[in-house]
Amino acid sequence: MKSILSIRNLNKSYSRGAFQKKKAVLRGVSFTLPEKSLTGFLGSNGAGKSTTIKCLLGLVTPDSGDIHFFGEQPLSSRVKSKIGFLPEKPHFYDHLTGEEFLYFSAQLVNAQSKKQTQMRVSEVLDIVGLRDAGKVYIREYSKGMYQRIGIAQAIIHSPELLILDEPMSDLDPQGRTKIKETLEYIRSKGMTIILSSHLLHDIENLCENIVILKNGVTAYEGNTSQFLESIQAGYNLFFEDEGVRKTLFFEKLQDLQREIDRLRQEKKNIVGVNQKKPSLEEAFVNLVGAQK
Repeated sequence: MKSILSIRNLNKSYSRGAFQKKKAVLRGVSFTLPEKSLTGFLGSNGAGKSTTIKCLLGLVTPDSGDIHFFGEQPLSSRVKSKIGFLPEKPHFYDHLTGEEFLYFSAQLVNAQSKKQTQMRVSEVLDIVGLRDAGKVYIREYSKGMYQRIGIAQAIIHSPELLILDEPMSDLDPQGRTKIKETLEYIRSKGMTIILSSHLLHDIENLCENIVILKNGVTAYEGNTSQFLESIQAGYNLFFEDEGVRKTLFFEKLQDLQREIDRLRQEKKNIVGVNQKKPSLEEAFVNLVGAQK
């Protein structure tokens, strides 16, 4: 499968003062984004996610390492034209309507005719579910609408790679659902998306791939389901004792099997056994540790 983004051994340190040792933020981060994938980018606060994104966009210069886009191309003006980005806390011209803001954004990145640009603006408003809010001033938008117009400006030029930093932060369940529906749609049209988020439940339901950073290194890269399957969460044993249904939990298979043997000897009725599957949040904490 074609690689849209490849990061190899990325390192970045920041100076903390004239007489203090530099603080290493990235310590050899490496991962790859397959074409047309939707990847969750995870890590505790301070793990290096924001610094990695800044390196991708050329906002900071890494100390060492390689970043290549779209088949080994370095970052350039041409490559930037194929990338869309929504920062964690965006600020837009709220004296403009949604239509006016997107038209302005499109003019910055596309050399299309007025009619073509107007058609693209209408199309993108439909994609993000803001058709009826196109003529509304951005200052009147709700938090969810604000985030969706942010995604709209990030995709107005039909990028091949979309980078989103916490697009669902502080949204209510309905707002997060709208964002997820939008991302699923644009991904289905062939766009590659990397999504940085602390909302692990949403990532679990949305992203087939994940990249996890821990202390500035790549702790996991790969399929979300395979990651969850690699974490053994334990087993539930259901049985009846004098007509009362009971449940026991075991972390280890050997302990479960011993208890089943004991219950059989006591002629207890074993109702069933199931393997408890961890949530992404449980697996994440198991890998990186609880936040201090």
